[in-house]
Amino acid sequence: MKVIVILLLASLALVPSSLDAFAQVVDTKGENYDLVENFNIGEAKWQSHPDRILDGSWKNYVLTETNDKVIFNTNAVGSFIYDKNSCSYSIYENGYDGANVIPSVSAMASYQSNGVWSNLPVNNEACIVTVQSYEDRVFLTSTKSIIQDITEDVFVSYTGSDENFYGNATVASFTLLQYDNGTNRGYYNGETVTTTGMVVDKFVQELDLNIFKGFKETFKVWHTGEEPLGISQTVHTEPTLVIGDQTIDIEALNGQSFDKQYIEDNEAEILQLTDSVNYDFDEGIKSLSNVNIIFDGTSAIPYKVNLDYANGNDGVPFVGYLEIDPTFTFAQSSSAFALSSFTEPDRKSVV
Repeated sequence: MKVIVILLLASLALVPSSLDAFAQVVDTKGENYDLVENFNIGEAKWQSHPDRILDGSWKNYVLTETNDKVIFNTNAVGSFIYDKNSCSYSIYENGYDGANVIPSVSAMASYQSNGVWSNLPVNNEACIVTVQSYEDRVFLTSTKSIIQDITEDVFVSYTGSDENFYGNATVASFTLLQYDNGTNRGYYNGETVTTTGMVVDKFVQELDLNIFKGFKETFKVWHTGEEPLGISQTVHTEPTLVIGDQTIDIEALNGQSFDKQYIEDNEAEILQLTDSVNYDFDEGIKSLSNVNIIFDGTSAIPYKVNLDYANGNDGVPFVGYLEIDPTFTFAQSSSAFALSSFTEPDRKSVV
C-alpha cells in the first residue's frame, strides 16, 4: 500500500500547476473493491466489497421486474427469482445464468381447529407484490388478503334506570345487558351497521434481498379468530440432505418426520440441503415442530423438505398474529444459503 501513497505523492510533485484539472478525491467502485484516492493528502484507501455484477458498469445487483416475475441478479449472494403467479421463489448460483440450486421455496399459512391443522383460506388469494430498491438491497413484499364487508348489531351503552326496560317504558322492548366486569352495560337496539372493505385475514411474506447478508424472509399472518397459527414451508431440493451427521435419502425415507427435539439433540440446527445450500433454523427453531421428508414421484421436482412451524413462540401458540423471520444467507466459498439470523461478514480494508 505504501507504493500507492508514493505514486500519488509523486503525481502531485510532477504536476502541481495542473492540480485543479484533477478531482481532489476519486472514488472508484470495482468488481470486488472500493477505492478512494485522496489527492489532497496523497493517500488512497482500498476496501474489499462483495463481488459486483456487470451491467454496463459494476453494480451491486441488477433488478428486473416483469408482470410475472421479480429477478434479482448478483455475483455476491446468488440470484433470486420471485414468481408472482405462484407466490414462490427459486434461488440460483451467482450471475445471470447461474445453475438453479433451489428450484422452489413456498409457504402456506395454517391454523389449528379441533386438534387438526389446515391451511387458511387466505392462501388461495392472489398475491400483490411490491418492490423497493436501495443501494445494497431490494425489499420485496408479497401480500394476500381476504377483504369482506362486516355487518354488526348496534350496541347502545346505557347508564339510566333499569325501570325503563319494564312495562311500557321507553326501551322496554329491548333487553338490558349487564356484564360481569360492570362495563359495556347497555342493549342492542335492533339496528345494524356495515363496514365495507375490512381485512379479516392477511398473509404477508417479506423478503430482504441483501448483498451483504443474504435473503432474509419474514412471515406475518393476521387472522380473525382464536385458533393457533403456524407456517408450513416447503423447499424443493436434491435427492439427499444431511441432518446432523446423518445423510437422508429422501425417496427411501419418504414420510419420515424429525421433530424439534431430534434436531436439537443431534445439533442439527443446520440442514445440508445440497452440496452448496444449507438451511439454518437459528431463532426459528423455537417455532419448529417437525422437519418432514417428502418424495413425490408424480412431480417434476420430486424431492421436498417441509418445515412445519406449528410450535408457536417456543411453545406459546400464535393467536391472532404470527411472525417468523428466517433468513437465507450466502457462504462465500460457494452458493450456500441458510435459514437463520444473519451477521454481516468482515470487510477487509487497507490504507
